[in-house]
Amino acid sequence: MQTSQSNQQLQQANNVSVFDMLVLGIAVAITLYLRLNLLNIPFDRDEGEYAYAGQQILQGNLPYDVIYNMKFPGVYYMYASVFAVFGESVAAIRLTGLFMHLATTFFLFGCVSFLFSKRTGIYAAATFLIISLSFPAESILSNAEVFVVFFGCAGLWMMIQYLSRQKWVWLFFSGVMLCLSCLMKQPGAIYGVMALVVFLVYKPKTVSYFKLLIWIIGGLLPAALLLGYLQYHDLMANFIFFCFIYGREYATMVNGIVGRYLFVTNYRDIFFNSWVFVVISLLALVWSIVFYQQKKWWLLWLIVLLSALAVVPGLYFRKHYFIFLHPAVAIAAAYFLVDGSKIIFNKFKNYFAPAVFAIATLQFFIFGFRNYDMFQINGETYSRKMANYAIFADAPAIGNYIRSISDSNKVIGTMTNEPELLFYANRKSASGYLYMYPLFEYHPYFEQMTKEYMEQIVTQKPEIFVRTNIHNTGKNKNNIDIVLQWWETYKLNYELLRVYVTTGPETPYQPLESLDNYTSSGLYVEIYRRISN
Repeated sequence: MQTSQSNQQLQQANNVSVFDMLVLGIAVAITLYLRLNLLNIPFDRDEGEYAYAGQQILQGNLPYDVIYNMKFPGVYYMYASVFAVFGESVAAIRLTGLFMHLATTFFLFGCVSFLFSKRTGIYAAATFLIISLSFPAESILSNAEVFVVFFGCAGLWMMIQYLSRQKWVWLFFSGVMLCLSCLMKQPGAIYGVMALVVFLVYKPKTVSYFKLLIWIIGGLLPAALLLGYLQYHDLMANFIFFCFIYGREYATMVNGIVGRYLFVTNYRDIFFNSWVFVVISLLALVWSIVFYQQKKWWLLWLIVLLSALAVVPGLYFRKHYFIFLHPAVAIAAAYFLVDGSKIIFNKFKNYFAPAVFAIATLQFFIFGFRNYDMFQINGETYSRKMANYAIFADAPAIGNYIRSISDSNKVIGTMTNEPELLFYANRKSASGYLYMYPLFEYHPYFEQMTKEYMEQIVTQKPEIFVRTNIHNTGKNKNNIDIVLQWWETYKLNYELLRVYVTTGPETPYQPLESLDNYTSSGLYVEIYRRISN
């Protein structure tokens, strides 16, 4: 009797109404409209790093050789692949981001349909589409988290395809995709845990546990190829140092008090932008325990907790880290909308989910319209509004100027935290330190890094040198003073050509008409040309 009732409930949950399909169709239409309208958003700082790395890879230069960073190199090669196929442009990356967003939605729908129900999958997909338009979470951009979620959901979906069809090729490529997710950024490992749990719980009795070896081989293959590639080019030592040794120091710099402040500060607008969806997802967690169903309540909790764990490392809580929560929030919210409608409003179960979803979506866009003018904003305005004093919106013009005054065969020196300038200028950096942050943090290696940075600049003798205000780059004020004192001496080899300054938030950086009596203060971009050898 109980089994019959459960089967009847499952059949009802898999019945998709016209209203449900309309909800998904509207979510897709809104996504296409907004994202296509924002194809010209200039790269932000992290995107500029990925774009520069991709550009250098296509020119024969490698990560951990000309680019020092603690991130795994997967996203660098994704940008390089996009540039190789579609050209080196912002629009190419934005269109790729749109495709990956829609593909992730498809994979999410497939996973949720298998684990819960087809109707739950519809609402998970629609919710994911909407909350992934969050301006405060920077999810409209193409940060590493977007690629992590794409490959993670793809790997989980392929695991489910194997469980449904029992063809080993799905299992193998599930491992490949999940490894790629981790190579995009380390927190991608959470999807491997999810896939393993799904295999162990939903594995048919006819499938041997030894089949996991195929999955493991697929997962090891991309990692083995990467390690072999790095070893062949003698970059293994640099890879281990930046990704693991320095990476460990970076992950332990922020204490709990600062971490709590960063969480509240960075998550506040993200929460207010989509608070109805978030509250619904939290209700789902309670709901799943009170009205638990076999295998589902703990699975929902596992997905949410693992996704939350991906946001936590280092306690930095940067805004785009919360992209890791989008699939989990979407699944939890959909679970409540579909499962809750069967118990709370059984008589109106076909209308409860679309009605509540419509309310949550309306709240999302009211906040977005009031604070960001979402439906009318263009790429440049978005960049200025979201970044305030940052140079992202003006970086293309500044980069083009640097390109016009420099030789394509020579390197340029930088003392900035703006790698996007290097991409737009299409010039190689004299130093692998694209950011000044590692030099100005307290850790055992800052002196070693500072010495290496100075030696690279002095040895390379860059034709052009670009400098921005670095006084507030880190807590290590003593080392900041040391680097600035070094610069006061080294800059005698250069003449100041142009200075871009801004006078306030959302105000463009403009070149000064005269450099007479100029002193470095406020927010600026100084461009020097070498006058001596």
